[in-house]
Amino acid sequence: MKPIYDAWFCQIDITTDCFMSCSYCSRYTKHLRDDQIINMSLDFLEKSLDSLKDWPTAIGIIGGEPLLHPQFEEICDLIQKKFPKEKMGLWTSGGKNWNQEKIDQTFGFIAHNKHDADQKKVCRHQRSTIAIKDVIKDSVYMNELIDDCWVQRTWCPSINVKGAFFCEVAAAQDFLWDGPGGWPIESNWWKRTPLHFKDQRDRYCQNCGMCIPMERDLLQSVEKMSLTVYENMKQNNNKRIQIGKDVEIFEKKFGIDEIEKNKKTWFPGNYRGDKYEDCNSQEGRGSTFFRKKLKLEIMTMWHNEEFLAPFFLNHYNYVDKIHIFLDADTNDNTLNIIQQYKNVSIEEMKFPDGMDDNLKKEKFNSFYPRLDCDYVLLVDADEFIFDVQKHLSVYNETVHFTKLWNVYRHYSEKDLDSTIPIKEQRTHGVSDFEGWDVYTKPNIIKSKLKSVVWGGGHHECLINNNYIAWKPISRVFFKDRLVLQGVNLVYTPKIVCNKLLTGAHWAMADLDYAIKRRLDRKQRQSKVNLEKSYSVQHHFTTEEFVRKNIEQHKNDPQVF
Repeated sequence: MKPIYDAWFCQIDITTDCFMSCSYCSRYTKHLRDDQIINMSLDFLEKSLDSLKDWPTAIGIIGGEPLLHPQFEEICDLIQKKFPKEKMGLWTSGGKNWNQEKIDQTFGFIAHNKHDADQKKVCRHQRSTIAIKDVIKDSVYMNELIDDCWVQRTWCPSINVKGAFFCEVAAAQDFLWDGPGGWPIESNWWKRTPLHFKDQRDRYCQNCGMCIPMERDLLQSVEKMSLTVYENMKQNNNKRIQIGKDVEIFEKKFGIDEIEKNKKTWFPGNYRGDKYEDCNSQEGRGSTFFRKKLKLEIMTMWHNEEFLAPFFLNHYNYVDKIHIFLDADTNDNTLNIIQQYKNVSIEEMKFPDGMDDNLKKEKFNSFYPRLDCDYVLLVDADEFIFDVQKHLSVYNETVHFTKLWNVYRHYSEKDLDSTIPIKEQRTHGVSDFEGWDVYTKPNIIKSKLKSVVWGGGHHECLINNNYIAWKPISRVFFKDRLVLQGVNLVYTPKIVCNKLLTGAHWAMADLDYAIKRRLDRKQRQSKVNLEKSYSVQHHFTTEEFVRKNIEQHKNDPQVF
C-alpha cells in the first residue's frame, strides 16, 4: 500500500443519500437504514476542508449523490472561499440541484457518471460484499492481495461524518456497520503511511472483496455476499438483504492457482464498461503482483558470524543459493551452522593481512559473472532486506536500492530470537549510522550483465561505466566517476528502480554481540583499510563507545 498523501484526490462524502440502488456500490447505499441517510453539516465540511489546507493534490466532493444535499449551493460557496476551482472535483450522477453555473465556478474536474440504461447493460462492479477472509484461507496470500489492492492504489482516502479514513471503501464500511469511526478531523491527519494506518487496514480490509481477482457483476444483479458480510448486515439491521431476492450467499473458496490465473484478465477499475474495453482501462490491471518464481542468489562475506548466521539464513531461506565467502580465519561455530542449510554454497576467502575491502569487492566482482539467476543480492551478514520477491515481481528494472534502517534495541523490545521474523524484532532506529548517511544501497542487480562493478561496502556500483548511487558519498571508489546529484535518483528507465526496498541494518541491534562483533572487526583491519579509511566505522570503536551509542538509541522512533 502507499502513503495516504500519494493519492490523486481526497474525497469528502457530504451525503449518504442517493437515488440509485446499484449492486456492489462502493458506499453500500442500497443497504443503508433510513436513519443512516445523513447530510454533512456545513460546520463539519468547513472543518474537513480546513484539515486539507496543505493537502498536496486535489479534493473531491462525493456521496451518495452530492447534488441531493439540501445545502449544495451553500457548500459550493464555502468551497470557493477555501480553494480555487482547479483544486476541486465533483463526483455525481446528475439530477436534482444541478446548477451548471455554480458547478463550473466551484469545480475544475467533474466526474459525471449517469448510470443510465445503456450503462447498466455493460457496467460491472467488483463484488465488495464478499469478505476476503471468508474465501482466501491462506492468510499470507490474503495479506498479499490486500497490500496490492487496486482501490487503495488508484482511488482515494476519505472523510465522512464519522471521521477520516485511509480508504473510501473502509469509510463506507465503518458507516454501514456502525463502526468506531475514523481519525479526528485535524491538521495533517493525511500524513499517515501504511505503518500508521495499520489499525484501519486490519479492521476493514478483511471484510472487503475489492482486492479479490474474480468475476464482476452487472449493476442490477442480485448481490453475492459471503457469510461474514451477511451476518454483519443482519446484526446491524441493514436493508435489502433478503436471501434469494436481494442477495445470494457466496460460499466458494479460492485457491492460489485460481486467483493467479484470474489476475491475468482482471480489470476491476473498468467498472464503467461503456467507455473502454478492459485492456484499455485507464486504471489498468487490478493486480500488480504476480507470483512468478524468480531465481535469486546471494553473495555475502563472513567472519565469525555464529550469532547472526541463523537470523540471516532463516530470513533468506527463500533464496535459491547463498554464496558465503567464509574468511579462512573464522574460528567460531559459523561453519557448523551454515552447513545445516541446503541452499548455502561455501566459498573460501583468505586475507593475508586482515580484512581488506579491496580484496572483498574484487572477489564479489569476479564472482558475479559466474552466477546464473534472475537477480543477484549483495548483502552483509547484518543486512536484512524485506519483501524482495514481492517487489521484484512488480518492478523489473536492472538495479534496486534498499533503504537500510540502522536499528537499535528500543527500551520496549525483547532479546533477539532467530525463530521470529527479523522485521518484528527490531522496529526502531535512525537513517544514519554514526554520522554516515549512506545506507541506501544498490543491493539487488540483475545477473548476466556485461559490466558490473561494486564499490567498497557496496554502497555504489558501476554498470557499463555509469556511476550509480542513491546519492553521492564522500569517499571515491571509482576514478573519473559520473557523480549524480540529488537524493531521489532519476536514471535511465529500466535501469534504476525508483521504488525503494526497505531493510534493516543490524550492526547495533543488541549490546553483547555488537560489542564482540565490532571489536573483532577493529582488530582485523588491514593496512590498506587503515590507510584508505575503508570500514572506518570500526577503526576507533571501543566497548565504551558501543555501550554509550546503544544507550542513546533506546528511545528511537519506529521506522517500520
